[in-house]
Amino acid sequence: MGAHKDITGQRFGKLVALKPTEKRTSGGRIWVFQCDCGNIHEAPIGAVTRGNTRSCGCLHAESVRLSNSVDLSGQRFGMLMVIGDSGRIKNGAILWECECDCGNKVLFTANQLNSGAKLNCGCDKDYRFYCVYKHVFPDGKVYIGNTSRMPLNRWHFGYNGQFNMR
Repeated sequence: MGAHKDITGQRFGKLVALKPTEKRTSGGRIWVFQCDCGNIHEAPIGAVTRGNTRSCGCLHAESVRLSNSVDLSGQRFGMLMVIGDSGRIKNGAILWECECDCGNKVLFTANQLNSGAKLNCGCDKDYRFYCVYKHVFPDGKVYIGNTSRMPLNRWHFGYNGQFNMR
């Protein structure tokens, strides 16, 4: 076996390197890590040092718990009005019962609603949600417009410079 980089005791996110194993993957040697939550976790050194793996999985579980703690009841997303928690779970996420303007009732996750992926029950696939926005340029000039894309997504993908909501 060739020499390997010794990362014993080094911290990567919530993981502290304990020892290398004899196992290898395309991501490099597999190491044993202690997570801050107490779990022991094995992961390729490359995934951990690049930041792709930052915990034993507890960070994802915590993220799901936080997104599930926000009550969407009464909020509108396009043609959908959230009635409440359906009491059902899909892939660890709460399914929210929504009523479409057409009268149909459907279930969606908070991520589907917040991302704009679901704006109706499917009754009107051409429905567009338009947003009015105000953009203030560094020189003080103001542009007001509307778009069928959410403004933050618009500027995230490089359209029209930076976004400044006022």
